[in-house]
Amino acid sequence: MASKNSSQEKKGGDGAAVNQSGHVKGSALTKALLERAEELEMDRYQLADSIGITYSYLTLILNGGRDISKITDEKLRSMGRFLGIPFAQVLMLAEVLRPEDFIVGDEETIDASIRQVYASMSRHPEWRGLAPTDADWANTPRQVKIVLGMMFQRLTNEEMLEVASMIEVEDEEDQEQA
Repeated sequence: MASKNSSQEKKGGDGAAVNQSGHVKGSALTKALLERAEELEMDRYQLADSIGITYSYLTLILNGGRDISKITDEKLRSMGRFLGIPFAQVLMLAEVLRPEDFIVGDEETIDASIRQVYASMSRHPEWRGLAPTDADWANTPRQVKIVLGMMFQRLTNEEMLEVASMIEVEDEEDQEQA
């Protein structure tokens, strides 16, 4: 799976993607794995066995020594099964997919839509008291703005962000039955 490294990321000495603030890419996924293992009263050896990897490979992942975006889809799917979450959510936790990957349009279109969401949120009678200040909004990470926009849009039935829909593709078997 291709990595979506930003220009603010660099590779740590051990190959993990690390941004300027020291955040290790995919740490949300590793945290979720450890929390789930703890809930199930599993040690790390049992966790590794449950997701079908070796203990040493798990240790590399947990310590940020393995770039999470280079882990195979098969292993990531296994982690999803262990966590009981869909593959897309695993990719979000691994920071391979980002919220803006689900928004249709180029960067300028998405940014214009985000500005529209904020303006609408600031004017909305039920939301204006909850909307961040202009200064706070300006300092809010883009991904958070998109998630807030998606939630606002869903709760108010206002459409400002064009969220990608699933494309249905008929296979030959479906066409023969029709």
